[in-house]
Amino acid sequence: MLWLALTGVDLYYLIASASRSAMLSALCIALGLFLSLEGKRKVPLSLLAVGALLATFVVPTGTFQSIEEKYIYKGSKDEGLIASRVWVWEETYEGAQKAGLLGGGYGVSIGSGQFKFALTTQGYGREKGNSQLAIIEETGWIGLFIYFVSLLVLAGRVRFALLARPLGPERTLLALVAGTLLGMVVQSVFEAWWVAPASPESVYFWALAGVTLGLTDPRPRLALPASRRDALPAERFPFQTAGRHSASG
Repeated sequence: MLWLALTGVDLYYLIASASRSAMLSALCIALGLFLSLEGKRKVPLSLLAVGALLATFVVPTGTFQSIEEKYIYKGSKDEGLIASRVWVWEETYEGAQKAGLLGGGYGVSIGSGQFKFALTTQGYGREKGNSQLAIIEETGWIGLFIYFVSLLVLAGRVRFALLARPLGPERTLLALVAGTLLGMVVQSVFEAWWVAPASPESVYFWALAGVTLGLTDPRPRLALPASRRDALPAERFPFQTAGRHSASG
């Protein structure tokens, strides 16, 4: 009940934020959880999702239009779905075109004038609005290549580990963490936190990437003292008790 209550609080603030990129991130996390579950557990979740979709057809037209205007178009339906991002992307795109192989420098906004050092992104020029374009502008095409290679290597490790893991809590945990990483990558298309100096999202992403690599490690990760292992059922730690049994046999 506690975890359900905390999840409810999270969902409330997610909806209250009206952030489309944050909602996409949450959907990626939910997708990771869904794919990690066994078949019989997917059925009620699928029915719940279908029920929520069907419920939109019984919502009054005025209410639906109000929700659409607030959460999908962000109050700019006449201007288009991505009206709040187009002008930011255009400036960043122009900067990326001038970046070359090495870019303008970490934290630099090409063409924005004087570079002012600060511990927040406010002192580094304009808002970029897209991490991928910002990577090109600041670290060039070489930086973008390193970015894609890093993500591909990480995704390959996660995919191999998920396929090797049997259904259970460990696979679910790995899928949730992987879904969170995917959600942050999706969210980075709309926010340039990837190369933003002192960005908390960047710190969180790389910390989570390290946790993910640890979870993909196939080697045993538990190392309890012998006195504690002897006091626990052998089936809980088969990889630590197998050698002891074979030696005594």
